[in-house]
Amino acid sequence: MAGANLFAQPNAAVGFLDFVASRLNGADVSGVSGKYFDQACPHASNKIARRVLAEYGAMFTASDKIKLPQVCIFSDEVSVRDFQAKLNVTEIDVNGSVIRLQAPAAKSMQTLLQAASALNVSVRPLDGAVAGGRDYADTKRIWLSRVDPALKYWSRRSRIIEEESASFGNLSMQDQIEKIINWEENGLLFGTSRAVSIFTSTAPPGTSQHISLIAFDVAPPVTSMVRTLFNANGWYQTVKGDVAHFTYLGVVESELPKRGLKPALHNGTLYWIPNIENEPRTTPLN
Repeated sequence: MAGANLFAQPNAAVGFLDFVASRLNGADVSGVSGKYFDQACPHASNKIARRVLAEYGAMFTASDKIKLPQVCIFSDEVSVRDFQAKLNVTEIDVNGSVIRLQAPAAKSMQTLLQAASALNVSVRPLDGAVAGGRDYADTKRIWLSRVDPALKYWSRRSRIIEEESASFGNLSMQDQIEKIINWEENGLLFGTSRAVSIFTSTAPPGTSQHISLIAFDVAPPVTSMVRTLFNANGWYQTVKGDVAHFTYLGVVESELPKRGLKPALHNGTLYWIPNIENEPRTTPLN
């Protein structure tokens, strides 16, 4: 496997923050110029932005053919709709579900599906159409489907006091997300198993790679052949712990370290994640 050799090539690696900043600051990559990176994703001062970049930032290393978002956190449905309206979108049928993707990602997916069919390999979307493109409401609904049960779980065990639990829903979404990050830092994990972070299975509202229409969730089993097919067509697993999630980066695997990503092996799966020193991860993934 090509990625395996990269563990022995530390000199090929580039820092993620350096790569993205140099790519976006003053460049016409996202349709903006100037200090885009610092203004649109204040990772140095904003706890949520810092975490989002560490978990989902791989998308900012995608091919120049992909239109990147102008922010790392969309604030509402309107901002998501405005961004998606500017994209070149293609809808394709994947096992009976209509999947929306940016055109280069859709073209790659069609090639991938043809190869899979020829090899009699099944590639199915996880949970239908939301396996591909999503709107803000989709990301909020999926996020709350994880948050609500976890909040009840820890409240029943008196790890979250009644007053905090009762007032949680009155907080702004940003304050809710920061509250969950703080709880997780203290061991109250919000993932579905309560043994891992919520960030391993879903992104906070407005931060998902699915909003940029370059992500696809594969229904299990995600076999080695499925991974090979996706990798060969520019799709990689970029969210450590989320086996189903693939991101279209549109470059060959050997280019990934040069674009600020590093390989991370977890439970037999090779993920490509942002190469950030002391990245703010709170999940016991190793």
